[in-house]
Amino acid sequence: MRPLLVEFSSGMHKNAVMESLGKLREAPDVYRRVSVSHDLSRAEREHCKRLVQNAKEQQEQDSGEFIYRDGAIRGN
Repeated sequence: MRPLLVEFSSGMHKNAVMESLGKLREAPDVYRRVSVSHDLSRAEREHCKRLVQNAKEQQEQDSGEFIYRDGAIRGN
């Protein structure tokens, strides 16, 4: 299957689609194989990877009072 790049007019539309992806589990078989991800450059992927790693490290070091999450992916 070939990749398809979809561009939305606003970040709100993109976020709405990304938040609805869980519904694909209930879709007919032909749509369950659809994979959707953010279109990130190599540098952006590395940056996100570092943010996630930092959040995991902070979570392990914390007393359990806070939850650390990365906020790297933003709607464009």
